[in-house]
Amino acid sequence: MKEEAIRERIKFYTELLKALILLDITTAGGIAGLLFKADESPAVFLLLIGSLLEVFFLAGTLSLYLTIEELLRRLET
Repeated sequence: MKEEAIRERIKFYTELLKALILLDITTAGGIAGLLFKADESPAVFLLLIGSLLEVFFLAGTLSLYLTIEELLRRLET
């Protein structure tokens, strides 16, 4: 893969990583807010959905981070 194409892909993935981190923080904040209303039935449902989403967002963030690291290693060689 050409060096310039790798640089552009790294830029794109970095912006995507920023968006995923923002989603992680926002979802975690929503989960924390729902913990105060855990005695209500809709809040418990939303808490479970939010927790599931948080796991997927964190997995996506980690995967994207590892992809960026791999592209940086390719760029160094």
